[in-house]
Amino acid sequence: MDLQEFINDPHAFIPADFLVPDLRQHDAHLRTTRQLHKEGWSKHRIQRAMREGKLHRIFRGVYSTMAPSTNLVLRALQRKFPRATFTGLTALQMIIGEEPTAPFQVLIPRNTAHITHRDIRARHTTDMPYDSLPTAISAARESFRTAPEETRAILEKHYAGYPGKQRFDEHFRQLRRIPRAFRDFLHQTIIGADSPPERILARALRTRIKGIEQNGLLGPYRFDFLLHKHKIAIEVDGFTYHRGSTENLASFIRDRWKANFAAATGWTVLRFSATCIDHYLDHVVAQVERIVAKQDADPTPVWAWHHVLRGALRPQP
Repeated sequence: MDLQEFINDPHAFIPADFLVPDLRQHDAHLRTTRQLHKEGWSKHRIQRAMREGKLHRIFRGVYSTMAPSTNLVLRALQRKFPRATFTGLTALQMIIGEEPTAPFQVLIPRNTAHITHRDIRARHTTDMPYDSLPTAISAARESFRTAPEETRAILEKHYAGYPGKQRFDEHFRQLRRIPRAFRDFLHQTIIGADSPPERILARALRTRIKGIEQNGLLGPYRFDFLLHKHKIAIEVDGFTYHRGSTENLASFIRDRWKANFAAATGWTVLRFSATCIDHYLDHVVAQVERIVAKQDADPTPVWAWHHVLRGALRPQP
């Protein structure tokens, strides 16, 4: 799946146990000048092999015995500059498992010699991550201005669900420098949503209501959305998202007692289906706003306008 397909697919996700592809498999094709000399190669033999296409220079002092592929260039970069760190869109592409596209974005320590390669854009910094691939949020700090759509989509899917929210908070604390523009960008990014419908609803509610917590705890129970000021808890039932899977008995029981607990502590519990969010977002948001404003409920019954209850296969245009 390429980057644009990943962004456009609402069900694409990044597994929690994702591992960055190991570039060390390309070591067999790489040679340094010192290694070649130890193997008996003279300067003239190296030059002749390059002319004949049997040896390819990637960086000064680093050669390949095969035509350099993207991953071979990236591994050569790691070998030549061990402290270099992939960042920006390059790192984000690696995080979703896509082969990075040139130019490759790299961070190098300030006291390191500059990298000269037509496909590499290197920037010196004193704020170096510890690993060869930074956290997604650290990489996003380098790419949010030039590729905002791609960056936001990857962050929202990489930090999905409650575990993603915890991981985001941990990675956010690791950032040493947070520009105001990047902080604003993150504020507009939906972190911690479990599904695409949740992200859609969160984006719609944020423009109208302040103080929304996602995946928040109310007593021992976790709700998709909590509006603490108004004591409103919102749940998104993911029939569409889970491809029509039936609700099992355990989750059925848990959800009922969860709603009962919220009601017993003075909270209003709202539940919306993914279908309602996909097709009737305005109705969903309007109902939340009515309750926030303590207005009377809309007397129009749902079967008067919802296509599923009216027996239609799809909503009217």
